[in-house]
Formats: sequence, C-alpha cells, structure tokens
Amino acid sequence: MNSLSPYGLAMEIGPISQGLLLNDVTSLTEVVVKHGLDYLHLLNEGQQPALPDAIEVFEFQEVVLFPHTREVIMGTIHSSLEGKDYKALHYGEPLFESIDGSVITYDGQETVYPVFIN
Repeated sequence: MNSLSPYGLAMEIGPISQGLLLNDVTSLTEVVVKHGLDYLHLLNEGQQPALPDAIEVFEFQEVVLFPHTREVIMGTIHSSLEGKDYKALHYGEPLFESIDGSVITYDGQETVYPVFIN
C-alpha cells in the first residue's frame, strides 16, 4: 500500500508473535486494508470521506525487562497479564511471578497499556 500515496501508508495489526498466523488477526488485517482502499478510492473520486472526531493512540514509553540477575531470567509474566495486550495495567497489579513464586507488581504511578507481552 506504500505505492498508493506520495507519503506511503503502513499498517501493523497485532500484537502477534513472529511466525504465528492467527485467523482473527488475518481477518482484521483484511478489513483494515479494505477500509484503507475504500478511503483512497473516495479521495480519488473527489469525495471527502467522513473521519471520526477522535482516535485512540498508544505511545511507546519503555521496555520492561523480565526479573533477572546477571542475564539469568528469574521470573515470568504473571498469568493474569498473559494475552492482555493493550489492556490497562494499574499500580499494584501483578506484573511478574518470580521463580520462587513471589509476585512482582507494577509500581508505576500512571496507568499503562502493555503490548507485545512475551
């Protein structure tokens, strides 16, 4: 789709692990591409398609590493967070589970929306 616009157009649908093909994500990608093509077609026909008043935007803040010591991972993503990409994570909620079974909670003051979990 980059060739359809002088400024290019790229879309990323996910999150999804590399090498994984999920039907719902593939279907969503097809829907988004069709909407983009419909929008461009209307522009080329001289029509101004209606746009929403607002869109949801997520901004990268930081990489959060697994609990570790000297390059040895000492925990995993907490089970309550698995598969919860783009879901709100609040102060005090479980983030990791250490190999000894203790829970490490999120200690940030702002609500965040983790993505690419695992």
